[in-house]
Amino acid sequence: MTEAELTAAMLCLVDQVEAGNPQAVAVACAFFQGVAFDVALDLPFEHCVRGEWIGVQDVPGGLIKLDLTPVFPQLAKAKPGHVPASLILTRPYPQLLATQACKLVALNPTARCVRDLLVDKDISSRDPVPGLSTDAQVAPSIARLLESRGKAALLADIDRTLAAYTVADFRLIGTSKPSYTTVGRSEIWAAATKLFRHWGWGLPVENAECTGMAVGSMVTPTAATVQRIDAAHRESLSEKAVGKRYTQAGLLEHHNAYAIVSAERTALFTCARRANKFAFTADVYQVGVKFATLLDKRVGPLGGFTPIPLPRVLQEQISLWRSHLRALVARLKKLGWPAAHPVFKRCTAIERNDPVPLFFRITTQGIEDVGTADILHNLPEGILVNGDVFRHFMPNELRLLGASSDLIDAAMRHQIENTMRASGFASVVQLAGVGHVARMMDEIAVRLGFLPVQGLSRSQRNEV
Repeated sequence: MTEAELTAAMLCLVDQVEAGNPQAVAVACAFFQGVAFDVALDLPFEHCVRGEWIGVQDVPGGLIKLDLTPVFPQLAKAKPGHVPASLILTRPYPQLLATQACKLVALNPTARCVRDLLVDKDISSRDPVPGLSTDAQVAPSIARLLESRGKAALLADIDRTLAAYTVADFRLIGTSKPSYTTVGRSEIWAAATKLFRHWGWGLPVENAECTGMAVGSMVTPTAATVQRIDAAHRESLSEKAVGKRYTQAGLLEHHNAYAIVSAERTALFTCARRANKFAFTADVYQVGVKFATLLDKRVGPLGGFTPIPLPRVLQEQISLWRSHLRALVARLKKLGWPAAHPVFKRCTAIERNDPVPLFFRITTQGIEDVGTADILHNLPEGILVNGDVFRHFMPNELRLLGASSDLIDAAMRHQIENTMRASGFASVVQLAGVGHVARMMDEIAVRLGFLPVQGLSRSQRNEV
């Protein structure tokens, strides 16, 4: 349906609903429910349902409730320390529509669904939108109107992710994105308000449930959980601090703890995927760079080589880590370590910006690159997070700060058809947009209290 056709259909539908046309009320209910027309006609009224349900509508309350479990069966179950959420998508009807539906229900108090309110119960999705002239060469059908839900939301200038949840059209977003998305009830109400106003429906119903539980991923960690993870690593580092006098064992413990802190911060601000060994390499994560790549999954037309932002807090952390390595080399030499030890080879390669892993621990066997398991090991009791913890946390924080879905997808390295900024002429635009995300990440860092953490080197100079 074209924008002009959609506008005409909506204007007629609003007029017909205002006039109390039962067919128009049925079509409007179906449009906002986000389900197939026949399903919408038979979607039960909540007061008539006993036991489990997939979808219901609360006409007096002006609410639509859908259970998204069949849509997203792969989503992980809820755990403590995460944003309270469920798979019950609760959305409002426009006040105008809810009022007219209540009038029809009052005339037929035994009705169990919208179909029971209709005189012509054989209405079909092939029929034209109520109120539109059937004399037109192509009269938009009910089916075409319902198929345009997602387009209607985007034309109302609703962010793509919020649009998907507002009209229940998840074709707007990629198949993996719902696993990382937790949408607040207030966000849905705000998006619904934009949708209703844009298409002439007025305001949504006033309902206390507008502040209820979020919907979507149930394993999005709270800010407090992320802070606890970081605090645990910083506390471990503080316990292993070394001064001018130190032992070999103490020096290695300090280095290993600092490697975990630095890798954790880098994983957080790059939204890294879980990995046995992180793909942060010295040739990419150099001092002063504002953009980088993270090849932790070969996807999309660029094979994963898309620019991601490095916020200033992460740039400084990388600089401090490299300074730490120079100080480490000096101290190990002072302890008489043999020049052939792998740690010297790795530190020299990092100094040269060779394509070698940036973060490593020193073990009795040599060196060992840091991965997800290292930063999630020995966390305080009660912290139950999965390996993609930061990929769940960061995109939702960015969205709440106003970042658009396509910018978040770029930072997350999500490859979503028709929304990517990786076209032949988009590189400058993508870098500029991702730079905006970097500034937002710095805002998040400030709110979390995440300042750069120092290691052996207390400044940018080598210290022995």
